[in-house]
Amino acid sequence: MTIKIRFPYTGNDQFLLNDIEHNKLYDDESLYAQRLLNNSFILKTKGNGTITIDGVALRTSEDEPLIIHVPKRSILMIASNESLEYYKLSYQVRSNPARLAEPSIFVLEPSNILPIYEKAEQLFESFHSKEPIAFQSVALFYNFLTYIWKELLAKEEMKPVLDVADQVIEWIDHRYREQITLEDLSKAFQYSIKHLSRLVKKRIGMSPIQYLIHVRMEKAKAMLVNTDAKLNEIAKRTGYNDLFYFSNHFKKNIGISPTEYRKRSMQSQEAINRKSRKSMSKATEPSYNLIDSDYQLRRDLLFMMKRFGFKPYLIGLFCFVLVLQACGNEDAGGIEPEEPSGEEEVESTDENSDFPRTVEDAAGNEVVLEEPPERIAITFWSTADYLISLGIMPIATTGLEKLHDAQSLDPYEDEVAQIEDIGDPGVLDMEMLAEMSPDLILGRISDADYVDQLSQIAPTYQTDFSSDSWDGALRTLAELIGKEAEAEDLITGLEAEIVETRESLEYNSEDTVVIVRLYGGMENMWVVGDELYEYLFHEEKGLGLNTPEDYSAEGDEISLEALIDLNPDYLLAVEEDEDAYEAWLEQLNDSDAWQTTNAAKNDDIHYVNSLSFGPLEIQNVLNRMKEIFGEK
Repeated sequence: MTIKIRFPYTGNDQFLLNDIEHNKLYDDESLYAQRLLNNSFILKTKGNGTITIDGVALRTSEDEPLIIHVPKRSILMIASNESLEYYKLSYQVRSNPARLAEPSIFVLEPSNILPIYEKAEQLFESFHSKEPIAFQSVALFYNFLTYIWKELLAKEEMKPVLDVADQVIEWIDHRYREQITLEDLSKAFQYSIKHLSRLVKKRIGMSPIQYLIHVRMEKAKAMLVNTDAKLNEIAKRTGYNDLFYFSNHFKKNIGISPTEYRKRSMQSQEAINRKSRKSMSKATEPSYNLIDSDYQLRRDLLFMMKRFGFKPYLIGLFCFVLVLQACGNEDAGGIEPEEPSGEEEVESTDENSDFPRTVEDAAGNEVVLEEPPERIAITFWSTADYLISLGIMPIATTGLEKLHDAQSLDPYEDEVAQIEDIGDPGVLDMEMLAEMSPDLILGRISDADYVDQLSQIAPTYQTDFSSDSWDGALRTLAELIGKEAEAEDLITGLEAEIVETRESLEYNSEDTVVIVRLYGGMENMWVVGDELYEYLFHEEKGLGLNTPEDYSAEGDEISLEALIDLNPDYLLAVEEDEDAYEAWLEQLNDSDAWQTTNAAKNDDIHYVNSLSFGPLEIQNVLNRMKEIFGEK
């Protein structure tokens, strides 16, 4: 399978010519740097000068015809030596799922410039005539593209095409927002997963999935530094549907959380700005950091070398990029802040600076932590959700099978497999817990009978989240372990996602919803209280699900007869064991009285795997609500 990276359009692509310019520059005249809004062709017809794309200069000679394709969003600068004449054609192309890659930078030395020049001249006259004929300009532009395509075909016999590894890299570069698996790549390129991975790793030193993560992290870093986008927006734009999975992935790969990365970047930039304001005596021309912004461009240069051979100007250009990289690594220093001094001092970002700290737990006991805890054991499994969302995987828990069954933790399956099971709530394996040497034990207020034993193993903090909101519980734990900034970011992102979900649901607010939790079948059903589950029922802070008039806000036990009297339009049943749910549903449908309800008539009884308060669980529930009610 061959991907035409240099000319990726298909016969089904549709083009729109935005503009065509015919420019002449004289006596060292230059065109100021401009960021292109559309893809462009630069057709150099006469003279010599320098064409700079995103900071990389390409020098042209007098007798060298040249066509350069410049992708949109590139920064273009053109300067003449003595004189330079060129056409610039700006165009758009409609999105096409069949196109495997978007157009990148390429340079073409046509064997015969005359036909292409004539088409450009005719196109310019047609486009700018007093009475332009639209279809004539369109036809001429397609003709222009055809000549370029023929030139490329003619060179295919002499020049090598991108190999499979390069094609995979290009695929990932342009599709990193999608859910890409090794199976997808294997199917697309018709190679086994093992062979494909070996080829890519040999080329760039990392596997396809490692490269995908690298690209996503680089894109995320750029958005964190250059935009005010919220974390959930950045997560989605870099291929992560799960905000918390994105945050944990970012910290695992970059070493700090997204919030901390943005904070340090801002502090570094503020320090640089203060220094610049002091030393600035005159305006300087803008510069562009190639190393930070255009990894793709370096590969394009390598590609140009492979296509056109090792011409002197290309070798020089490539060496220039390598020198920039060395200088960039030495001088730019990524985003690390400069050493603060005097009035330019930057506030410390060391998360250990607020330790030791003393906090009071739900039982009124003071708990002293000398440093941020990393090895945390929990005596009740549901606390894991909060910790994982803050980037900490517990080392031990009770009820470990509950974590394995939780759909919200599917992205963390490998990490959860490393957690040790220390028994059941109230029946803890103290010996095993002691052997694990935790830094902190998170217990519950109900653990009072053996809290002294736990405290002998490690500092023990008793929680009571029974009447607390999910964000309140998250803030409590964040304060305990020094993750306050991360918690606020997660809360802001999840609150925005709740609102976004509410606005997108195809749900009629007049329809009533009843949610019951099953504990063993029809004889043990409990209503999910609307006061406790604010994120589901609240009109502004939640999804705004409407409950029947006599619905219990406290979450009481409910009989089948009482359920029928509520006559809901939707019935949602929470049960971790799907087989148990199916048995309950069969029993429910056997009731003639139940068949008279709206939910039964409309077949709106729905299964929910789990329902809890943790951030990960809430996000999982939001996705399930979209499946149940549909989206606009």
